[in-house]
Amino acid sequence: MRSILALSLLLIIPTIPALAADTTPGALRIGLDHSFRHSTILLISCEHPFSLTDAPTHRALAHGYGNSIYKMTIAPTGIALARLDGLKEVAVAGSGMALIALPGQSGCLKIARMDNCPAGTKGIPWHRYRGFLTVRRDPDNALRVVNTVPLEPYLYGVLPAEIGTKVPFEAMKVQAVAARTYALKNRGKCAGDGFDLDDTTRCEGYEGVDGETAAS
Repeated sequence: MRSILALSLLLIIPTIPALAADTTPGALRIGLDHSFRHSTILLISCEHPFSLTDAPTHRALAHGYGNSIYKMTIAPTGIALARLDGLKEVAVAGSGMALIALPGQSGCLKIARMDNCPAGTKGIPWHRYRGFLTVRRDPDNALRVVNTVPLEPYLYGVLPAEIGTKVPFEAMKVQAVAARTYALKNRGKCAGDGFDLDDTTRCEGYEGVDGETAAS
């Protein structure tokens, strides 16, 4: 049964094109530093089938079925990857220094930081993002998360973070123009960190799918 499921996932999930993390036309690379800077334990999932690939070599590491959860931690040679199976962790081949998570169909990826959860936290503190995610190990021996996302979906998550949700629609439109102009003008501002912009006050607030509203 498992072999049949694995074969089905291989047919469903699209192949990641070479250098996808850096060359997706028109997309922005957003450093998710507000929630994930200096992470050491991350969980990743998706409501639809998704894939995890080694970024440097584009070697497939795992094909996850919908709502399966994978854990990423620091390893001596890069990032250690494991699939959570109930209370057990099933090791997956290490990914080197960076991996790409790509959702199947039109799903959104979910990622959660687990190394700094307050005591008493119930459930997994998921954050949802459109596009795809790159998780890399930085020289400070911590994990860094980058969301590669087209401009318009990026703005969906920027507007509520920058102006709030209880503002007139006209104010939202003005903010949309300002946010789009800023993103295009300052693209590459954080190139030294390996992405275009980040989600902190250094650039523009950005909350991904969780920050989206009907108005945005």
